[in-house]
Formats: sequence, structure tokens, C-alpha cells
Amino acid sequence: MKGKNLLHSRNMTVSTYEIGQDEILVKGILRDERFCPVISSTKGIELPAGVVHHMTVEMTLAVPALEILAIDAAMPAHPFPECLEMCETVRQLEGLRLTSGYTAEVRRRLGKAKGCLHLTNLLLAMGSAAVQGAWTFIKRKRKHPLSITPRQMEDRAELILDSCRVWRKDGPLAAELRRRMKETASAQEDGKKIGRKLVITIDGPAGSGKSTVSKRLADKLSYLYLDTGALYRAVAWLAIREGTRQDDEEALAELCRRARVSVKRVGGRVRYFAGGKEVSDQIRTEEVGLAASRISAVPAVRRALLPVQQEAGKNGGIVAEGRDMGTVVFKNADVKFYLEASEQVRIQRRFKELAAKGENADFSRVATDLSQRDRQDRERAAAPLKVPRGAIVIDTSALDIDQVLQRMLDDVERRAKGSA
Repeated sequence: MKGKNLLHSRNMTVSTYEIGQDEILVKGILRDERFCPVISSTKGIELPAGVVHHMTVEMTLAVPALEILAIDAAMPAHPFPECLEMCETVRQLEGLRLTSGYTAEVRRRLGKAKGCLHLTNLLLAMGSAAVQGAWTFIKRKRKHPLSITPRQMEDRAELILDSCRVWRKDGPLAAELRRRMKETASAQEDGKKIGRKLVITIDGPAGSGKSTVSKRLADKLSYLYLDTGALYRAVAWLAIREGTRQDDEEALAELCRRARVSVKRVGGRVRYFAGGKEVSDQIRTEEVGLAASRISAVPAVRRALLPVQQEAGKNGGIVAEGRDMGTVVFKNADVKFYLEASEQVRIQRRFKELAAKGENADFSRVATDLSQRDRQDRERAAAPLKVPRGAIVIDTSALDIDQVLQRMLDDVERRAKGSA
């Protein structure tokens, strides 16, 4: 816009720092700057351009309670001498928690004639920013998604429910949070029953229910969920993208050396990487799945991915799902499962899964692809699909997911007690 002259700017920043095992420091800065002279409404004199307000607030918070343990304010630049008196008023907030009602309480104690408008604005901005910093601190500290305690979940619920429309108490996110709170409490009880961290393997053909129940079992036990088939899919995805022949062992071996396939926990979720790129979503197509089944039969590929899988389970506390978990990758696993189901049931499950994703699935094509994968998995020379020695075999054809999960939990608990 022509003739646009900058008159005034306000910059506000809030930063969070870790300062102890269960404490964070939140620092807020507000800076008002005027870019032209003005006439003072109280003194009738010209005031030069420059900084009008410059104030800082440092707030020490206990985590996860989000209680203000200490708070201090300073005003390096201020328009009136009386402004400095307001620095002491922030001490009234010590002991206050940054939960629902924080905004109203700050305004009640420091609003209008009781305090400084600009200082109040900074404190309100610090409240929501401090919550983000606190949850970053909590999530970075914990080992896996369910290691947060029920009390911490309750604190979070108190903090965010009804804070905005998205988090309204009768909304879908609030319902999901309540479900997670219930699962967290249940998981901790299950973890106490199991005791030491185990290596649990789940093998079986496509459509037997491995992925669904593996995720649920890992959540219930607060274990890492490792989908080893995703690692082969990551290599397959890269091979398709780069045009590498899926029967060329030498080329695939070179691809694996360059691929840097890895599994990482990001924001509480297990994510998969290949070629320096996250591919967690791209690898879930039928094309990639069929290619992964062919590539997984190549000895060089299996050798390349074996240490990646074993590294993930070296400290226990893992549910590893695949087709050779109990036979090759974790031969000495504490508990081994093998899930199976009739071919017709598995075809129907796969078809419904694809339809739920919005894919234009053809039933006959799904049946052909599943039969082809079965044949490839069972007939490959390297680590063919078979029932691991000592595995607990479960036919899931007539069972729902909750029934399978409960049976597995019972078996894990019995095995854990027997080896204690």
C-alpha cells in the first residue's frame, strides 16, 4: 500500500526452559515501540519516538501440576514512574495453577485499576504458551505414550476441557481423552501384573488380525509396538520410487545400504523412515504390500533389516509383529503368538480395511492378492512363514478383537509368572 508508514509495533515472546526434574521456567517479554513523535495527552509536550513499554516476567512452574512456584517481573522501559509499582503485584499469582480459570483469576487479581493492562496481557499470553511448553517437557521425558500417569491425565483434562470449542466437554476430542485416561489406568494395572519388561512376538498371515491386536496389546502393557512388516514396506516403497527391480538381490542390497531404514518414536507414535524421508503413510498401499512380500524373500534385504529390528527389542518392553518374529528375529522371545484365520475371513477383513480407507477395492482382486501373498510368504527360501516353536496359536476366525486381546493378556500374565 502506497504511503504506508509504520507507527507502532508490539512484540511479545514466551519461551519455556527445563530447569529441573519437575520444574520449568517460563519467560515472557513484551516490547512496545513507537516510530514517530507524539503529543502527550497528560503533559501536552512532544514525546520522542522510541520504546514505550519493555517488560519481562519469569515464572517457575511445577510440572505436571502447573502450579506457579515463583514469579518476578521487571520493567526496563516504562512511560510513568508509577508503573514500576506494578512489578510487585505479580507475586499475588504464586500458588495459582494454570488450569481452567487461570485467565479469569489473573484478571480478578491484577485487572483494571489493580494492576497494569500491558502486564496482564503478557501474563495471559504466558498462560497458554506455558501449557504448550509444559506438555512438550512431559512428552519428551516419557518413554512411550502410556507412561503418563492417570493423575497427569486428569491434570491435562482439567486444563484443556472447555478451553475452546475443539476441546468442549461434549466433543469428540474430549471423548477420546476420556477413553485414553481409562486405558492408561488399565494399562498401569496390567503392567503391575506382568512385572518385568518382556519381548512378545506375534506372527501370522495377512488378515489374521496381527496389526490390530498388536497395537492394542502394546497399548495395554505400555510397550513399544514394532510393525516389522512396515520396514520391508519402506524398502519396497523406495524400490518402486527408484525403479529398482524387485528380483535383483545385488541392487536391493545396495538400496538397503543407502535407504537408512529406521523406526523412531515421534510425538508418541511409532514412525518409519527410508531415504531420509518419513514414509509411514505412503507404505500402506496394496502395491507396496505386494512388493514388500516379494522383497522380503530376498536374503540380502532380510540381513540388512535384522539388526534394525533386534535393536528395537534389546531392552524388552516390546510387541513385535511380523512373519518371522518368533522364528528368526526374536528366537528367544518371552512370549510367542501365532494368529491364524480362514482364508475367506481374512479376505473379507482385508476388503473392509481397504474400503474403510476410501480405496476403490475389488473383492476378487483382494482375494487374488492375498492368496499370492500367502504363497510368497510360505514358500520363500529365507525365513518362510511358519508357526514358531513354543508359540501360542490362536484362530481368530470367530473371535472379535476384544476376545483375542483378553486371551493374549491372560497368556502373557501366565508366562510372566511362570518365568518370574
